Amino acid sequence: MIDALVVVGMLFSLILVFSLVYYKTGSVRYGAIVMLVIGHFWAIILHVYGYDVTLFYFLVILKQRGEVIRIPVTADSLILESFFVSLVISLVFPYIEDKLPEPLRRLEMVR
Repeated sequence: MIDALVVVGMLFSLILVFSLVYYKTGSVRYGAIVMLVIGHFWAIILHVYGYDVTLFYFLVILKQRGEVIRIPVTADSLILESFFVSLVISLVFPYIEDKLPEPLRRLEMVR
């Protein structure tokens, strides 16, 4: 039960941060950037305090040694990776927009 409350608190705070930044600046892009940075801190905090679930494992098979290495992929690591990719795209999009193909150039979600 407490796990669900923590995740709901995280989502509520991210929506609140996005709303406040959008209200103050009028920019969806700045709201998304600040929300993603705050989301990184949330994901790290959740991982440190143990609110994390292993979703699956990557198996690395070393044939010469006869070993199998299991690399766990957790929910927080996926959150961190997706937030990082979204943050990089939000920061770089205005600079690479004119170099993109026409269908991608018409996207106006990160302005």
